[in-house]
Amino acid sequence: MKNKTNALFLGLVWLIMAAGLCRTALFPKEICTEENRYANRLTRPTPTSYFDGSFQSGVEAALSDQAIGSGPARSGCNLVSSGINEALLSGLYEANPNRYIGLGGGLSSFGGYLVYDTRELKKMAPGLDRGAAEINAFVSANPEVPVYVYYIEKDTDINFETGEKPGLYGYLRDRLAVPPTHIAAFGIDSFEDYAGRFFRTDHHWDYRGSYQGYKEVLELLDGGMPLEPVGEITLDEPFSGSKAVESGGKGVRTEDFTAYRFEYPPMSVSVNGAPVGDYGAQEAWIRGEAAEGLSYGSFYGGDFGEVTFDTDSGGENLLVLGESHDNAIIKLLAANFGRTFSVDLRYYEVQTGKKFNLGEYVKANGIDKVLFIGSIGFYTSEDLILGD
Repeated sequence: MKNKTNALFLGLVWLIMAAGLCRTALFPKEICTEENRYANRLTRPTPTSYFDGSFQSGVEAALSDQAIGSGPARSGCNLVSSGINEALLSGLYEANPNRYIGLGGGLSSFGGYLVYDTRELKKMAPGLDRGAAEINAFVSANPEVPVYVYYIEKDTDINFETGEKPGLYGYLRDRLAVPPTHIAAFGIDSFEDYAGRFFRTDHHWDYRGSYQGYKEVLELLDGGMPLEPVGEITLDEPFSGSKAVESGGKGVRTEDFTAYRFEYPPMSVSVNGAPVGDYGAQEAWIRGEAAEGLSYGSFYGGDFGEVTFDTDSGGENLLVLGESHDNAIIKLLAANFGRTFSVDLRYYEVQTGKKFNLGEYVKANGIDKVLFIGSIGFYTSEDLILGD
């Protein structure tokens, strides 16, 4: 009987291993949802990768991500580990509410918020020079097209302990060949400013910050009267943002997700040229009918190469070049324009199969105004390339 039990157990183990190998090789999953990243997959071996060991390491990583049950196991392990770490650090947080408590990987805790390290101007200057040069080149070649720049300050732009700012926005502003009246910033001058406008566990602005940003951008663009909220709701599901994931605290470091409700005008939406029902799932979340886990992107809308909104109002056409911060306000902006085009240069060529050229894009789509919007990462990104 014992031998039969052992044989059955070994057979079950081999069956699970075989299923894991089959899935890894033939039906690999694309996303590792537990850690909010692309899952490792098997790659074709080469003599170089085999002999330097990288192929073997890749196989191990792929099996770890793809094997049946690996996701829940990893998620459970992270949850236990994060819970222990948080319990050990809780006393330190309470004793030092106005001090940076380093968590590693460029993240710290400050005043109950997960915050990034302050960026140094010396290190950011080359990227800002490059970004400004790209924008200036377009302005010089297309003087008839109004260009607007909105810079979003956040935790990277101020030291909360000292109140000192490295001057990243001012450095960029002084190098732009854009009329001063077409440049503005979402300013953060203290921890109180930051805490009232950003998530505790995520790197994006929250509903208060994004709505303030929307109104400031609309005023910058001279785009008319803003939509007013018709209500406010806090979702039932606890929210663990991107910083919680980075720190290994997903499911432990949580907060409420509160949002404004709006009555948007009718508009048609396309993503990378294909019509879709909507951008984001705000109403689905509010009704409790959302089909995926709660995240900033699943609520407001994800990062895509190109998203277009058409209100059929006959108003001006707006092009928005930015990153994920504009996800929360792009649909609001679209309500004030005829057609609104949102382009994320990180994904445009990969998702549309076309190289991006701002001059050609403006002419092809009858763009009346061009808006650049983002934080320090956007303006220093090597993806900020606007033409040949």
